[in-house]
Amino acid sequence: FYFDFFTLFWLILYDFLHIDDYIPYEKVEPDMKFIDDVIARESKKNITIKKASVFCTPSIALEYIHLNEIKNFNTDLIEMETAGFYLMADLIEVPSIALLVVSDNSSTGVALIGRTKEEQNNYNHGRYDLLPMLIFDIVNMK
Repeated sequence: FYFDFFTLFWLILYDFLHIDDYIPYEKVEPDMKFIDDVIARESKKNITIKKASVFCTPSIALEYIHLNEIKNFNTDLIEMETAGFYLMADLIEVPSIALLVVSDNSSTGVALIGRTKEEQNNYNHGRYDLLPMLIFDIVNMK
């Protein structure tokens, strides 16, 4: 069975908060060696993890208001949480990988609601079967 997982190659922070040390459009790069190790390990189990660029926005409302502007960054995915995850992992100095099961894609028109049965089955398999197994495998990596 083939299912795609996406991990981040790089992501762009996008925020409207007024914080002194905030840098809009900051590029965050995770530990690629760790990510490559995870991808190689899981590929031996016939699980494909794809690297993807992700644009992080602080809210779904901003995603839709600024969708055309965000598309100009040529990223693969848009979401809200991963930038914070990688920043926290860097802060506490632990290797990390963000595993994203893509639920919808506003750029391509794949909806969260109204999926085909096959799309829903693939999503459920990734979210409820593969993702927990991957998390367990990663936590137990030596």
